[in-house]
Amino acid sequence: MSVSNKKFIAPLMTYLTAFTMFGMDQWTKQMVVSAMPITVDVANRTMSQFQSYKFLSWLWFTHVVNFGAAFSTFYGQKTLLIVFASVIATGLIIYERTSYMSRTKVLSFSMGFLLAGAFGNLFDRVRLGYVTDFLDFRNNGQNIWPIFNIADVSINIGIVLLVYYYMFQEGKIKQEQENMEDDEIPIR
Repeated sequence: MSVSNKKFIAPLMTYLTAFTMFGMDQWTKQMVVSAMPITVDVANRTMSQFQSYKFLSWLWFTHVVNFGAAFSTFYGQKTLLIVFASVIATGLIIYERTSYMSRTKVLSFSMGFLLAGAFGNLFDRVRLGYVTDFLDFRNNGQNIWPIFNIADVSINIGIVLLVYYYMFQEGKIKQEQENMEDDEIPIR
């Protein structure tokens, strides 16, 4: 693969993944808000009774809001969560811009998923003061996992791909680079 193609393809994969997942996250949240409205009091960090809809026996759509991070950690710490997500997103963008020449497809997709998740929940937090969650896993009608959203799914996919990269690809890439001549660019 030529240098000019590598310069174009890696960022395209990352940002196309990020924009697609961000769009899906925002679209699904809007669909839930429209279909199952609840009243949210941001000042007091409360919401009216949540609404649920059984989609499959193990997957329900339950409209809730989260004033914290994953598992409601840092509950009510909006500014801290905005700063944290902004720093993570900025770091990912800087890394993306500096690593595109040597980045694999797996790492490009991982960064796209991570960016989408960070921006999806950051966008909600800045715009609304909370994050809309709705994916609810159940067993025999009982909730078995904290309710989450597509941005959370995107972050988890990005983490799984990142772990895969570091476990199975990074060592091979370093070995390839040691064996390459200076003018060669590996095709991944």
